[in-house]
Amino acid sequence: MPVTMSVAVAASLAFGFSFLQHSEAVGREHLIRGISYGPVPLTSVEGASELPEDDWFCNEALPMWGRPGRGDLRVMKQLGANLVRLYGNDPQNDHTNFLDEAESLGLAVAPGMSDWPYYQETPGSCKDTDFNCFSQIKPLY
Repeated sequence: MPVTMSVAVAASLAFGFSFLQHSEAVGREHLIRGISYGPVPLTSVEGASELPEDDWFCNEALPMWGRPGRGDLRVMKQLGANLVRLYGNDPQNDHTNFLDEAESLGLAVAPGMSDWPYYQETPGSCKDTDFNCFSQIKPLY
């Protein structure tokens, strides 16, 4: 069956990465074939500043990555990936379903940290604290 690839996954694949990692669980080196994934649902830069956040791994984004939707995680696996690298991550959102779906497909996940508190949050971004970002970063841990 042919694979239909979304534009987001195709663009991310261009920036994918591969390297060897020693795995204690496997007891040998294995090749990581990762795809950087940030499926912003826009067709142009118009409206980008109006997005409420950049966490696309919560339940609200299930139509992009999940089985009931276009199935981006399944497509990544079909393309040969074994790891997905994420960008935005709002610690207030539940990511259980995304992580469970990735695990069911055999995909490891490398979560990122959102840049929301650094540049986008208003008021309260790092710009407001003369780029001393301690108060913005601490709650994320």
